[in-house]
Amino acid sequence: MYKKIYFVAIVLFFISCQKSNKELILNKWRLVNTTLPLTDSAKNMMYNEFLMQFNENNQYLVGFNDLKEVGTYTFSNDQKSIFITDKNSQEKDEIVILKLTSDTLKTRSNSKGIESVFAAIH
Repeated sequence: MYKKIYFVAIVLFFISCQKSNKELILNKWRLVNTTLPLTDSAKNMMYNEFLMQFNENNQYLVGFNDLKEVGTYTFSNDQKSIFITDKNSQEKDEIVILKLTSDTLKTRSNSKGIESVFAAIH
């Protein structure tokens, strides 16, 4: 009887310790792979310089080292998609989260069909 209670308590503890996508996304991310059709030299530049950052105030920044594009983001109800809106152009896109851990973010842009993998910068 006590073993069952102990087991249930451990399972509940681990479930309660898992972070939500809303928490995991709050980071600065470096591009490490993409399906964007680029030359090898362009991809190498992107991998070395392209960054994306999500902040607690629902603001995102994206660009090359100096993070030029600024906008806002919201999550879908199930937290499996992010809806981004560029502050200047008001262009919107849905970014599907394919994988999100504290170290890795894998996404697909619904409007462009491009998949990208990012590594967290801790």
